[in-house]
Amino acid sequence: MLPWPMRLYFWGVHGVFIEVVFTGLWELFASTNNGLTLHGFSSIWSFFIYGFGTFLLAESVYQYAKKHHYPLPVRILFYILLTYAWEFSCGVILSRFGANSWDYSEFRFNVYGLITLEYAPFWGIAGLVFEYIMSCMEAVEGLPHWRVAINKERRQSKH
Repeated sequence: MLPWPMRLYFWGVHGVFIEVVFTGLWELFASTNNGLTLHGFSSIWSFFIYGFGTFLLAESVYQYAKKHHYPLPVRILFYILLTYAWEFSCGVILSRFGANSWDYSEFRFNVYGLITLEYAPFWGIAGLVFEYIMSCMEAVEGLPHWRVAINKERRQSKH
């Protein structure tokens, strides 16, 4: 597996990228504004939210579910619940400092404007994409040249 700083960075950048693409497409399909501009948006906080949330929580759930052979619907439910718990917790903390960049108050099934149940299918799909990326990372780790590079980096970081 990639060293933890690289995974943290990867998940942070990946999350912000997906958020910008998602919000741009949401503007195109769900907005009454001129959606053709595809203006996606995010926040610098999102890098840390996605990076730490995926690295610390989702990777652990993935390993646990894989070890115990949970069926796909159960794993999807895990990812949805985990995402909602993490998004709500981060939203509460950021709101305390006036730094929360999202507000779902206009959605019918929102909880304090911090999460919206309408996004559950999207979070489920995100969980599947995450599992696919994790399986790719595990496959790449098995390649001989990759193991050599990772072991060399680990030896260098110990000195």
